Amino acid sequence: MCMFKSMLLLKDKVFCPNYDSHEDMINETGMEHGPMRENFVRVEITPPHDDLTVPIDKWEYKVDQDYLPEWYVEEVDKPRCFDALKAWAVKHILVGQDVPEVKQGEFVVLVNCNTGIVKGTVQKVLGGTVQEVWDGGTVQKVWGGTVQKVRGGGTVQEVWGGTVQKVWGGGTVQKVWGGGTVQKVWGGTVQEVLDGGTVQKVWDGGTVQEVLDGGTVQKVWDGGTVQKQIGGIVIYADGRISVCNKNFYRLVTPEATK
Repeated sequence: MCMFKSMLLLKDKVFCPNYDSHEDMINETGMEHGPMRENFVRVEITPPHDDLTVPIDKWEYKVDQDYLPEWYVEEVDKPRCFDALKAWAVKHILVGQDVPEVKQGEFVVLVNCNTGIVKGTVQKVLGGTVQEVWDGGTVQKVWGGTVQKVRGGGTVQEVWGGTVQKVWGGGTVQKVWGGGTVQKVWGGTVQEVLDGGTVQKVWDGGTVQEVLDGGTVQKVWDGGTVQKQIGGIVIYADGRISVCNKNFYRLVTPEATK
């Protein structure tokens, strides 16, 4: 798995795009590749403990392949990679800033930022707040931060340990897990709730497509839907509680608890 931040080192330049798949970089640059004939170097420079507030000079450098071209000299090429990352980070890693808008076509990582509207792509939210994700906007991962609203056409791909407060009509949260929370789903969609993830309320046209082992949906109100429960717990507004895992299913009614 390619780590943040990956890049492709070439003899005459460093290719550091807005994604981390080395294979996609190879395809985009049109480089020939195969055993013992790769004229490039797969590089990853990663922050210690995923802490993006650490200065880039203290990040960890790694070559992610065995065969190296004859021109590669680490003492020369490692500084080239760090320089390329620093240049990329100026535009794309925002720390502790007020960001009124992430515009369409922009790609950023937000660390402890106060962000208004997202119309472009946010790869990660680590701390801080995003007020709204609009039509065409995407937040790929929420780790410990807060997204206040996901509106029609907006997407949050993963919530790990962070919070999405509202998903409105047409908004989508694809996965909630590992301590992540979605507080309200109104007419929007949560596709999967799994290990440690929580959806607090689903109502009026809101949909949760799957609840897996370890996932929890606390209340399903009028017009809310849970399409499939493979595990976890779902609590309905009328007091019913649905509990299951791979080998067990039980629906507890309010009468049964009296």
